[in-house]
Amino acid sequence: MISRYPLISHTFVQREVLGLRQAGFDVETISVVQTDEGEILSPADRAEAGRTVHIRPAGPAKLWRYLVRPALTHPGAVLAAVRVAARGWWTDPRQLLWRLFYVAEAVMLWSLARQRGIGHLHAHHANVASNLAWLACVISARVGSGPATWSFTMHGSSEFVDIARHDLEAKAEAATAVACVSDYTRSQLMMVSDPESWPSYSVVHCGVDTEVWSPAADASEERGLDDPFTVLFVGRLGSEKGLPVLVDAMDRLQAAIAPRRARLLVVGDGELRQPMETRCAELGVDAEFVGSVGQHQILPLYHRADAFCMTSFREGIPVVLMEAMACQIPCVAPRITAIPELIEEGVTGFTATAGRADLVAAQLERYAVDPDLAREVGKAAREKVVAEFTTDASIAGMVAFFDDLFAAHCAGS
Repeated sequence: MISRYPLISHTFVQREVLGLRQAGFDVETISVVQTDEGEILSPADRAEAGRTVHIRPAGPAKLWRYLVRPALTHPGAVLAAVRVAARGWWTDPRQLLWRLFYVAEAVMLWSLARQRGIGHLHAHHANVASNLAWLACVISARVGSGPATWSFTMHGSSEFVDIARHDLEAKAEAATAVACVSDYTRSQLMMVSDPESWPSYSVVHCGVDTEVWSPAADASEERGLDDPFTVLFVGRLGSEKGLPVLVDAMDRLQAAIAPRRARLLVVGDGELRQPMETRCAELGVDAEFVGSVGQHQILPLYHRADAFCMTSFREGIPVVLMEAMACQIPCVAPRITAIPELIEEGVTGFTATAGRADLVAAQLERYAVDPDLAREVGKAAREKVVAEFTTDASIAGMVAFFDDLFAAHCAGS
């Protein structure tokens, strides 16, 4: 279960789905909202879109079959879901209305899952997908058929900004198990939940295919002063990614390394694209905005980079950072959340205080003026990812997670 799938920003979910299928699991994908055709950018995305079931949009026939008829047949189960969904929100009309929508979608999810013989629901993110998985299992418990257990992957970041609205404590305690993407994420979930639930929280890192994400063939060749020092940014161009900080840092970096040119390569799209293009023009920052690209197109863009930089204000444990490190690109990232689990300061990369363009520029300058340091850090970065953050390791972690979950459920039954 995921809010939108497939989606360019959810490629890590696609890797997990494909890996679990290869490991022998029968995995079906259900998206709350159907992804727009224009956002399906790669052959792998198109293949997944073709086999993914979506809840919305729903025409009259679908609503009758999966919502109205089941609700009329099992009114008590629907009422039980309403009580769970609305708990604590009875005096907030807006939130109460949203939660009634969740119940309606949960009825549809339960109907779809029961029809397809799905016994367990796993949601990515503690957002609407996990709400629906939870409520669908509440309905199953009352009806006596349908998915019996549910779990979710806790990514953190945005969910921790509004713990109450995401019902984190209740979800963590209601779920059969929770997979946390980092030790930091697990610790934050522990902070907001009952200690009796803590044993059901596991740490399962996301991972990348280090055979695909690998250095360029000419990575050992040193670039001269006539070549621009190219800094790569990959991500959605929204406020949480802090791109304005990086643009200001690039302005400082250009002044520091002159006469060599500093160049910013931006991959991704969002509401800040036009303002940032304008800001770069005003500052005289040499920048190329590529827009969104599919996973099958992005590797050559990594290979153009002398350094990778992210300036986010909040993160889980960034897969794009893993990709850059696996490509042996020296990285600079903010010293927040789980990023120190990837970057050991001065060994596998450098960090900077979030929001400090001056410190970001200073860390990038280290790589620009010291190619030996850049190569050493890049090599150590790849070794870190190969040792701890591969797709194989991630899939093995999820296989163990589900094996333990199902074994415990069978023993409890």
